[in-house]
Amino acid sequence: MHIYGISSLQAQGEPYSIAEYGHVPAVEGDFNGDGVKEYAWLYAAPSVEMGCVYEPCVGYVIFSNPNLNPIEVQSAVSGYLVNEGDLTGDGADEIGVLPMWFTSNYKFYHLFSYNRATATFEALIEPITIRLDMYLGDTWEETLQNLVEGVSSKPLVLLIHRVETDLEGRSSWVKERIVFRER
Repeated sequence: MHIYGISSLQAQGEPYSIAEYGHVPAVEGDFNGDGVKEYAWLYAAPSVEMGCVYEPCVGYVIFSNPNLNPIEVQSAVSGYLVNEGDLTGDGADEIGVLPMWFTSNYKFYHLFSYNRATATFEALIEPITIRLDMYLGDTWEETLQNLVEGVSSKPLVLLIHRVETDLEGRSSWVKERIVFRER
């Protein structure tokens, strides 16, 4: 696998620049639940004018801990990462990923949780549909922080916000409660 854009500053948690979306800092957290903080970055897919010509349009979330396998992210020419905190109660912070693409106001927010048994990150929920022009708060950063809320960890209950569009094309935020069976 080839990761684009790595520099010594990025390995120390400094911001890096992606496309026209400005500076995106590294996200800090304990993503595998070992009690040690690590950094995560989203490295975007290589692109050439509205498309990835010679490479697949795949980005990767990589970690400062070399023992953590990267998370593959489809259609990520740029994007955002969010430390969602420990939603599952297992000691590991969940990580949210909002990949950005060239077109469309609609995007899909992904939520990953570390599985200690397989030493991999797995999708915790189905991707959440959002719109770039609709906020849950005053800023885009507040919107990303407000998409998922942990209600309880035993049993795991999450409250998610997603955008739903009616038959007339009007979009609105909808709250959905997700209850997981005992893990």
